[in-house]
Amino acid sequence: MKFSHLMILIMSINLLNSCASTQSIFKKEVAQRFTEAPQVTRIITQKDIDLLPKPVANYLENCAWLGKEWNFAPLLWRSCLALS
Repeated sequence: MKFSHLMILIMSINLLNSCASTQSIFKKEVAQRFTEAPQVTRIITQKDIDLLPKPVANYLENCAWLGKEWNFAPLLWRSCLALS
């Protein structure tokens, strides 16, 4: 086996191993963030859905979400509202 082929083989194995470790790190961080996410209970009001796009607001109204309790992470909710 040529030296260049051996080097390509070693680099390929390293690349595959680094991808596997990156994936395991990603999965571990996602699981950690879901367990650490603060849970906040809030009642959905008209003021909350007024900031959403009209089709989404209509859907929430038609499904009778107004006045119901909803558990959500406050940062996620604020980031969703900031997009509208």
